[in-house]
Amino acid sequence: MRLPALVPFALGLALTLAGPASAQFSQFAWTLDDSQGGVANLTAEEMLLAGDGSIFSGAEIQFTTSSVVAGRVRLHAILMPYDGVCSGSAFFIHGTSKSDYATCYFNDDLQFDVTQGQTFGFGLKTFSPSFPFTNYLSAFEFSPYWRDLGGSLAGSLGAPALAGSGIVQPGHVVGLSLAGAAPAAPAALIVGFSPLFAPFKGGVLVPSPDLVIAGLATGPAGALSFSATLPATVPVGFTFLSQFWVVDAGGPAGFAASNGVVAQVLP
Repeated sequence: MRLPALVPFALGLALTLAGPASAQFSQFAWTLDDSQGGVANLTAEEMLLAGDGSIFSGAEIQFTTSSVVAGRVRLHAILMPYDGVCSGSAFFIHGTSKSDYATCYFNDDLQFDVTQGQTFGFGLKTFSPSFPFTNYLSAFEFSPYWRDLGGSLAGSLGAPALAGSGIVQPGHVVGLSLAGAAPAAPAALIVGFSPLFAPFKGGVLVPSPDLVIAGLATGPAGALSFSATLPATVPVGFTFLSQFWVVDAGGPAGFAASNGVVAQVLP
């Protein structure tokens, strides 16, 4: 198999994902599918996919992983043929779908949104006999849409846990899921547009109480969920914090509270 001399990578697979904290790739466990042949190399900062149409015409090589939280993936991609012959295309994998983002030549920044639990990744497809093809990906960044701020207050069953879900962009549905709270208990959702972290009922009120949705109740398993569609007019940088408070006789002042979470509309 011939590979372009400009790609000084070792052959084989190197799943060394203890990369920079800013990349947050420690959240992922990548898998490789090159059953039809080719070369793949992955490090914490770089990914190489190379195929040889002279051996496997139409071969696909791909890395996939699964995100634990919704976020935006940013990277730089260089799609490079050999001897100037257009011999392949590069694609982004999202769930069970694949979307070509480049054919023949490409050298630019890319970004993709992924949801929590969704399989996503990158692949290379070769279609020209006799010529290899290379897709070089680098400068990976993963920016989560949701972050845990802590601040939970334990009740009779321990500390309730709150998690956010969904792509925080205009027109998308976002959700909040509460678990581990007292069953069939009155609850309120506190939403704020800035952090407060003020003492309250023996715990910490994480968001400023800009919006209080009262009259809610947990289910028989102590769970509660809430969802809404973000308006199309929500601007980039818009941030909101959320926290559930639940009536619970096991709490210091008759209440338990979830951790706070913060979400932001990313550029």
